[in-house]
Amino acid sequence: MTILGIVLVLFIIYSYFNYLSKFKSFGRKSLKGPFPLPLVGNFHQLGTTRPHIPITKYHQQYGPIYRIWMGDVYTVVVNDIELVKKIMSDNTFINHPDTETFKYYSHHFSSLVFSKEEDWVEKRDLVAGALKKSKMKHIYELLDGQVDKLMSCMSYHAKAGIPFTPKSNLQRFSINSMLRLVLDKELPYEYQDIEADESMILILNQIDKVFVDLGTGKLGDYVDILRVSLRLYYNLFDKTLPSLRSTMDQEYQQHLDTFKQEYKESPRDLIDVFINNNDESKRPIYISMCLDLLFAGTETTSVSVEWSIISMANYPQFQEMAYQELVSVVGKDNNVTLSHRSQTPFLNAFIKESLRKGLPGAYGIPRVSSKDLEIDDYFIPKGSQLLINYHAISRNLKYWDNPETFDPTRHLTKHQEFPIWGYGARICLGQFFASDSLYLTISNILLKFKVSSIDGGLIDEHDNWGLTLHPNPFKIKLAIR
Repeated sequence: MTILGIVLVLFIIYSYFNYLSKFKSFGRKSLKGPFPLPLVGNFHQLGTTRPHIPITKYHQQYGPIYRIWMGDVYTVVVNDIELVKKIMSDNTFINHPDTETFKYYSHHFSSLVFSKEEDWVEKRDLVAGALKKSKMKHIYELLDGQVDKLMSCMSYHAKAGIPFTPKSNLQRFSINSMLRLVLDKELPYEYQDIEADESMILILNQIDKVFVDLGTGKLGDYVDILRVSLRLYYNLFDKTLPSLRSTMDQEYQQHLDTFKQEYKESPRDLIDVFINNNDESKRPIYISMCLDLLFAGTETTSVSVEWSIISMANYPQFQEMAYQELVSVVGKDNNVTLSHRSQTPFLNAFIKESLRKGLPGAYGIPRVSSKDLEIDDYFIPKGSQLLINYHAISRNLKYWDNPETFDPTRHLTKHQEFPIWGYGARICLGQFFASDSLYLTISNILLKFKVSSIDGGLIDEHDNWGLTLHPNPFKIKLAIR
C-alpha cells in the first residue's frame, strides 16, 4: 500500500471514531441539538454571514438551552437569564476556550481578557490598580474632553450642511478615549486641518484588521486536525498583530526614554503607571494589557452609539421625548453630566432599548467548563464551550412583549435585567466606564442635535456579523437645536 493510501485509511479511521464521539450520551439530562456531520459538526448549518440567526432559531426547536458541535467542540447555547445566572454562579466557566486564535491574539494568554484562571486575578488587580493610580477623575476628564470634541465635529457638519458619517467619526471618538488613557495621544477628526500622528493611524488601521479576523469563525479553532495548520498560518503569514505589538512597543520605549521623576506622582497615562512598577520583565504583559483596553474600548462603544443614532432617526417621537426630558433637567445651553442620569428616566430607558434592539455583540467571549455541571434537568460535560446567546435573550418572549418593536417605555413600567457586560467573576472590568461613556455621548447628541436620515426614510436596521453586530454604513442629517 502506498503512503497516500495509508494516510487515507488512517484519515477514514480517525473520522469514523471522531464522528462516533459526537453521539456520546450523558444520560437523561443530555442536551438536545441539531444532527452533526463528521469533522465539521454543525458548522455548515450556521452559515458565514449571520450565524447568530440560525443559532437563535434553534431555541424555538430545542428550548432555552441546547448543544451544537462546532467542529470537535461540544458547545452549549443558552438564552434564559435565570439559567445563565445558575450556570455562572460558581467558577466552572471562568476560563475562555484554548483556541489558536485566542492564543495568538493574547500573545500566549498574556493579556487580561484571555488569561487563564491561575493568573487572571493577578492581572485583573494589576490593571485595576493601574487605572486607580492614573486617577479615575482624570479618566473622566479625558472622556468629557472627547465628548466635547465629538460635539464640535458634529456641529461642523450641521453648520456646513454636510452629511455626518457616524461610523468613522464615532470610531475616532471611541479610540481617542482609550488612546488618551493608554498613550496620552489622540487622532484628529477628519474635518480638522491637523496632521495625524502616523503611528496612531497605524494603530487604528491595525485594530480594524484584528477586529475583522477575530469576527471570522475558523475551522482551525474547532477541528482538531486543522489546529496545526491555523497555528502555522498565524506564525508564518499574519503580519497585523506583530506590527501592532511592534508599534505599541515603540510607544512604550518612547515613554521610557522620556520618563521623568515627576511622572511617578503624576503619570501622563497608563504606560507611565506600568513603567513606574520597575519590572521590565513584564513589558510584554503590559503591552498586551494596553492592547486589551484599546480593543475593548473602541468597537463596542462606537457600535452601541451607532445603533442609538439609528434609533433617534427612525423613531423621532422617542427622540423628541428624550430631548424634552433633557431640556427640563439640564437646560438648552449646558452639557449633560453623569449627575443628571438619575433625573432622566426616559433617556435611560431609550439607551437601554437601543442596546436591546441594536445589540453590540451576539455572545460575548465564549467560556469553557472546568468540570461536569448539572443545572436543573440539564447536564453540561467538562470541556464544553458556553455561548450566552445575548441576541436571543434580547428577543426572548419570556422576557419581552413584541421584542421586534422598538419601545423605550417598556423599561419604565417593568425592570427587566438585560446583561450586555457578561456574567460571573470575569464580567467586563470596564463596564461602568463604558456605561458612563454611552450615557454622556448619547445624551449630549440628543440635547444638541436633531437627528434624521438623509432622505427622510428609515435607516436600515439590518445587523451584520463580525466581532460586533454592526449596522450597514449610513449617514445622517444633523440640525443644531
